[in-house]
Amino acid sequence: MEDTLNTDLLKLQEELNTLDSAVKEITRSGQIASSVVAAVKDLQAKYASLLVDFTKIQTDALAENHQNAQALFSSVAESHQQQIVKVDGLLQKYVDLAEASSRLPAEIGKIDFPARFERLEATSSSINTAMMNTQKLIASLDKSFQSDTQKTEELNKRIRRQNVRLGWLVFFSLLTMLLSAGAVALFFLKEKGFQFFH
Repeated sequence: MEDTLNTDLLKLQEELNTLDSAVKEITRSGQIASSVVAAVKDLQAKYASLLVDFTKIQTDALAENHQNAQALFSSVAESHQQQIVKVDGLLQKYVDLAEASSRLPAEIGKIDFPARFERLEATSSSINTAMMNTQKLIASLDKSFQSDTQKTEELNKRIRRQNVRLGWLVFFSLLTMLLSAGAVALFFLKEKGFQFFH
């Protein structure tokens, strides 16, 4: 019996070893499960925080877009109102123009065109006469100017010739004065007894 007891104890020991290994695995699985649960809780907290931040950003953006849309709508409404005022002003001008146009045939009927044309023709004739007289005066002035220009050129030529003659006269006068001074000096020196040629 001892052998059976030993055998049973050995089997029990093996069973206990197997159970010990299983207990260790279960404990390790429990620790892993606890870390996974803790990580999931941390992840859930971060996700919840991100979701709150995202919701706040979206809410702020929607509020800002709503304000911008309201401002744009107000601007467009104001612009349309200004356009309506401008169109009303243009329509009033068109109505005024239409009224004036309707009165135009009656006003034109009052004008005495033949008498006006006669006055215009008389005015045109007097303008043509004045233009012809002006052209004649210009032609006369042009001839006079050409004659004066020709006379001025002839006078300039005479002055140049006189200047040349005067230059020669001055040259000969100086030469004569020098010769006379030389002759007087020679005469004076001769009187003093100075001999030039030995």
